[in-house]
Amino acid sequence: MAHREPRDPQSEQARLVVATLVADGVTDVVVSPGSRHGPLLLALCEHGGPRLHECVDERAAAFFALGAARATRRPVALLCTSGTAGAHYLPAIVEAAHAFVPLLAITADRPASAQHAGASQTIDQRALYGRFVRASVELPEARPTEACARATRRLVREALRTARGPLPGPVHLDVHFDKPLEPRAASDETERAFATLCEALAQGHAALPPARMLPDPQAVRDVAALLARSRRPLLVAGPLAPGERLEAPIAELMRRLHAPLLAELTSQLAALATSRRFDLWLAHERARQRLRPDVVVQLGATPTSGQWDAWVGSLPADVALVLLCGHGPADPHGRATHVLYGDPRAALEGLLESLPSPQAHASGELRDVVRKCEVATERVVERELATAPFSEGHLARALLASLPPGSQLVVGNSLPIRDVDAFGGPAPEDLAVLSQRGTSGIDGLVAASLGAAAVTRRPTAAFVGDLSLLHDVGSLVLAQRLDVPLAIVVAANGGGRIFETLPVAHHRSTAPWIERWTTPQRWDIGQVARGFGVAHVVVEDEASARSGIGEAMRRPGATLVEARLAAHGAAAQRARVARTLSEVL
Repeated sequence: MAHREPRDPQSEQARLVVATLVADGVTDVVVSPGSRHGPLLLALCEHGGPRLHECVDERAAAFFALGAARATRRPVALLCTSGTAGAHYLPAIVEAAHAFVPLLAITADRPASAQHAGASQTIDQRALYGRFVRASVELPEARPTEACARATRRLVREALRTARGPLPGPVHLDVHFDKPLEPRAASDETERAFATLCEALAQGHAALPPARMLPDPQAVRDVAALLARSRRPLLVAGPLAPGERLEAPIAELMRRLHAPLLAELTSQLAALATSRRFDLWLAHERARQRLRPDVVVQLGATPTSGQWDAWVGSLPADVALVLLCGHGPADPHGRATHVLYGDPRAALEGLLESLPSPQAHASGELRDVVRKCEVATERVVERELATAPFSEGHLARALLASLPPGSQLVVGNSLPIRDVDAFGGPAPEDLAVLSQRGTSGIDGLVAASLGAAAVTRRPTAAFVGDLSLLHDVGSLVLAQRLDVPLAIVVAANGGGRIFETLPVAHHRSTAPWIERWTTPQRWDIGQVARGFGVAHVVVEDEASARSGIGEAMRRPGATLVEARLAAHGAAAQRARVARTLSEVL
């Protein structure tokens, strides 16, 4: 940072905060309007280091930052004024907490003298996010003392260190500012000395390296011994962060154990999967009977598949369940017999070090069973798609076929995340897949997609339902500044059609009122696109879907690809597939 004229303590503290953020690796800050955070905003503008992303709506800003941080695995900072502004960050902070995504929410605050006094735009912000943040840090009010300067730098660094991990997640940083908020020149020698110290501290440290949590070595050896005795091991991969680079150790573990891999697209391991359509065939008793593993190794977060969840919950007591779950638990039924917390690559490499190569007594019989189930399911799916009218399944297949190598896919919850595995074909090379499986909500998907695209600069597609789009439609205002391709592919099927595939749709007490669950809406996606200045394409068959998505992935800026689908097609299609699979299996 170049030498600058000394200013008042409040301005110098803001300069020190910004310089510390930049020195410790923050490259992106999402800013919402207001005045109380003015000293920090001015410091950001003058520094010129971080990219600033302006967003009027704090809720959208937080999801924008969430998408950017999820895609890059680096902390992204948020900045807002005092009062209720910061409260709009909460939904994204909850998702970040459960998905282990590093965020730094910086809220400007009124001075302590204004608290509990009826002052305008003043609330108690000290514990605004409760237990959903890894830490809540309050900076000291600016005073021209060495203690204030050193505490400011230390607390900002500690906030970023905590956000990064070893248990990554959101951190709250609350900063008090008093009027006048505008900068003034340092008025005396004490203030000039404070400014000199802040400048020296801003230049005087290297970036903190990220901390890693490593699995316990003895626990790794115990799991390796268990796998060495296994005759029918099974691997399954749920959602994992892009960039984990687990392909090589997973492939080697599969080879040594002669084991099949059930892998969802969100695992980033689809290219290695023995089966991606396991949610379809696990619904059938015959397939479940033939599976019969003696050890199950589950990697990543809890798999999305409802059939997997039901099957794991009913495992016999003599089947070992091993979790390689990185940062947090992934065991809804409390069935785990072994848990390896920590870096998943380190856990896999530790297992490979302890396992002889290959396991002679593991016959590969289970791998053959899974392959047969997958091949049978693929034939049923292809037959269904060859004869059925345009559906969510056709759209999922067209989407994956239209993505270029090295692109990025944000997949929405409810039906889209299930359809890409049930009906989608092979994924393109080096595809990064982002999903909001921390709390599995449909909110903020437009903003998160825009954040991921804007920061990574990768061509991006988002696959969402029409309710997801409507829920976050205001975030389309952010698309006006986007200059990289973003195809927002919307399954326009008239509401939350996943509920028609659930038991609630068939229960005699709820069936007459199922629309209270699906909540169909009357709105024109094309008019919305025009209102926000976003390109709009309508597709009504698989060929036009491939063409429309492919063109959107080449065109800079955002495009709403509206796929017009029958309202009840998804439930009917899945029912047909289930009936045919029952006969085949």
